[in-house]
Amino acid sequence: MVFVDQWSGKALAVHSAREGGWLQRYNNLQLSLHIGAVGGTATRWIAFFVCAALLLQIFSGYVLWWKRTA
Repeated sequence: MVFVDQWSGKALAVHSAREGGWLQRYNNLQLSLHIGAVGGTATRWIAFFVCAALLLQIFSGYVLWWKRTA
């Protein structure tokens, strides 16, 4: 990852995915996944469906709890 100054265009920092400790490499991977740089459109759709499934589970759990208490 290269961080670039928006006004001057100079490189502020360069973080290599192959250098650094395991925590830095993990954080770089998480950021790349978060912004959709890994896997392209397929990864974005998978992330969308996983998030939608999580929201559906939260909503259905609330509905089941509400029916049980009423």
